[in-house]
Amino acid sequence: MADPTRKKSVHVAMIITEHRNACKKHPEPFDILCENGGWDMVAKHYKQANDSSKTINGHMVLMEEVSEALEAYEKGELENCLTELAQCGAMILRMMQFVRDEIKGEKK
Repeated sequence: MADPTRKKSVHVAMIITEHRNACKKHPEPFDILCENGGWDMVAKHYKQANDSSKTINGHMVLMEEVSEALEAYEKGELENCLTELAQCGAMILRMMQFVRDEIKGEKK
């Protein structure tokens, strides 16, 4: 089986380039990460929707991960928030590979 992380290096490089561009365009740090209130309900909604879906929808999984990250942040669980944000990054890489495969005509 091929290493699924091998193809990701080009995507990581794209993300790093876009990060550099974003930092140049908006050099100031965020004032806040998110508005407080309700992220637990948002996370629950996406989890239930994803768990009950017959198809795997990339944007729905990403939204679940984002809402879980913001829920953790809201609860003061900062290490968990970082883990959830890393999971968001993993989903972004998977979504990028999905599009790359489509470009190459390799999508299932």
